[in-house]
Amino acid sequence: MNKPIYSIATAALFGTVLAASAETTLKIGDAAPALKVAKWVQGEAVKEFAKDTVYVVEFWATWCGPCRATIPHLDELHEEWKEKGVVFIGQDCWEKEEEKVEPFIKEMGEKMSYRVALDDKSEEEKGYMAVNWMQAAGQNGIPSAFIVGKDGKIVWIGHPAGLKSETLGEIVAGKYDIAAAKAAKEKEDAGRAGMQKHMAVINAAAKEKDFDKISAELDLMEKENPEMATQLVGMRLRVAIDKGDAAGAVKYAGAIEDSPVGKNPVNLGMIARQLIGIKDAPKEVVEKASALADKALELTKGEDAMVLDAAARVKLAAGSKDEAVKLAEQAVAKAPEKAKEMLEKSLEAIKEGKQP
Repeated sequence: MNKPIYSIATAALFGTVLAASAETTLKIGDAAPALKVAKWVQGEAVKEFAKDTVYVVEFWATWCGPCRATIPHLDELHEEWKEKGVVFIGQDCWEKEEEKVEPFIKEMGEKMSYRVALDDKSEEEKGYMAVNWMQAAGQNGIPSAFIVGKDGKIVWIGHPAGLKSETLGEIVAGKYDIAAAKAAKEKEDAGRAGMQKHMAVINAAAKEKDFDKISAELDLMEKENPEMATQLVGMRLRVAIDKGDAAGAVKYAGAIEDSPVGKNPVNLGMIARQLIGIKDAPKEVVEKASALADKALELTKGEDAMVLDAAARVKLAAGSKDEAVKLAEQAVAKAPEKAKEMLEKSLEAIKEGKQP
């Protein structure tokens, strides 16, 4: 199946899916649907929304890379607010292989310590939660999060990477402007439909390698929907890399690093790998990639296989083959079984002085 190049670039970091969605029937200000799950895989069961408690219900799946990247951010918020009246629920949805959920949680360890539930598919093939929450709200991409206020009504819907502690504080304190949030969400939803025409132009231009046309279209998208600016940075980075624009690549890599997405070391490793993809990468690009890789290694304490692999590739690009081989060997040693074969091939290429 042919997929749009630049929508994938964005999704790789932000999880945004720019596709048509069904009519929205669940909106901010509406009463939250019931919690109907098949099984609580982790944590104490939540049978219903308790009065005077705030709930964050985040939809995710094991196969979703952006979900994995966002989970540590949610866990940080969970640790900060779990004793202050906020309950976090990781609601698995659209899962292809539910037997992978428990192993996934174990692999995430302390980075995913909040409640996790499987969707109830006893009556709905797609799952009760997927249909009555995600589909009803017009949320056609994951990760997506809903916040249920103390009165049982939806007060926030959006990408969990954009959920801030300050927002939770306002909601808990009863100072959150729900009317403003509803208006902003409606504007965003209206703008999303118009994104389709822009994405068609962008992907047509990508086939022709008309990077100036892509940039111009991204500018139009941002002008029409300023709130989408952060989500467009991933595409801007991809354009700069494909165009060979070193200064632009460094600029947009820095913007992502400074965003909520940049808090996750796996994302930093991903960006570093993208940067060294610039043909004949100049010194400033390699230096930025190295800085990102080093930061990712520090944050993971050298324990994440994918971060180690990314760092190995960057060190090879920087001319440090011995260090690259050492990092690649560590990546193989710490790799989960499903990634071991891929990382072994990466190691062999690095030993030969070649980028995997």
